[in-house]
Amino acid sequence: MHSLILTGKRQAQLPMPKPPIPLIPIAKGLITKGLITKGPISKGPISKGPISKGPIAKGPIAKGLITKGPIAKGPIAKPSIAQQQGAVLIIALVMLLILTLLAVSVMESSLVEERMAGNNLDRNIAFQVAEAALRAGEARVASFGNRPQPINGVASGSVSGLDAIPPASPNWWAGKDDAWWTTNGTEYDQDFAGTNEHPRYIIEEYDEVCDGAVDPTIRQCKIVYRVTAIAWGGRNTTVLLQSLFARRY
Repeated sequence: MHSLILTGKRQAQLPMPKPPIPLIPIAKGLITKGLITKGPISKGPISKGPISKGPIAKGPIAKGLITKGPIAKGPIAKPSIAQQQGAVLIIALVMLLILTLLAVSVMESSLVEERMAGNNLDRNIAFQVAEAALRAGEARVASFGNRPQPINGVASGSVSGLDAIPPASPNWWAGKDDAWWTTNGTEYDQDFAGTNEHPRYIIEEYDEVCDGAVDPTIRQCKIVYRVTAIAWGGRNTTVLLQSLFARRY
């Protein structure tokens, strides 16, 4: 519909405004109540389609529960206390026991290796100290001005005769304890790290080797001495060494 407006010289035809678009009330619609109750959306395919009337709208998802189907009847939907035998707990305890045994075994192995290393170190120290005492006994033999007279027995600072140390056997040192060595052995008065006491040694006149003369003099003979030294480590490790030392007078 058009209106005519008359002006002085010309006439102009203006378009009429369009009617207003009807508004759908929002207060009663989807936004306020959370449901599509009115308007084109409420009557469209979404409200009347398969979603509104299908299995989803009436099924377990709509109600928040899985009440039918294979999942609802399986072990997941209806766990039974009677069916739970505690197998996971038993397996976990068995694994924990195995790991504990392995840890204890490794710990014991480490302790044994540590003790072995400590004993080996202690023996090496005792060996070095006994060798030092052995060299001290040889130096004492080399320092003799005249041939000393061997005694029948043993005493600190003296030279014993061959087979003169009780029990008069080739292996007289067997079975001698620390107290015996402290009483009868000659002390090597030197301090060594890793030892608890000073080493000791005993000198024996072992043999006499001459140059072949019918009636040799002392200058034509070599006197052979046997030096026996003993040392103790910090862990009661005992090392005994012997050497033969020959000299002329």
